[in-house]
Amino acid sequence: MRSELSRISWIEVLQGNTEQKWAVFKDLLDDQISRHIPRKIIAEGQKRKPQWLSYKAVKLVKRKHQLYAKYKNCKHPAYMRAARDANIKAF
Repeated sequence: MRSELSRISWIEVLQGNTEQKWAVFKDLLDDQISRHIPRKIIAEGQKRKPQWLSYKAVKLVKRKHQLYAKYKNCKHPAYMRAARDANIKAF
């Protein structure tokens, strides 16, 4: 990618006003990116958790979210207990 960009005569390519120069530069760079940088496709609907997050911590965080949705009050004792447990297990 670097060698192809170095072969471009930038003085000839970038002519006109600022908007035209930016559009040409952006198009050239987007073209190079699409040709040289591979893209990884992740299946739709598949959420990925961080590697450091254990199964038990995920379960506790999910429970915390369920309790919060149920009570909608972060001062409720059940929510506070679940949040504390999730924070302890996550770290």
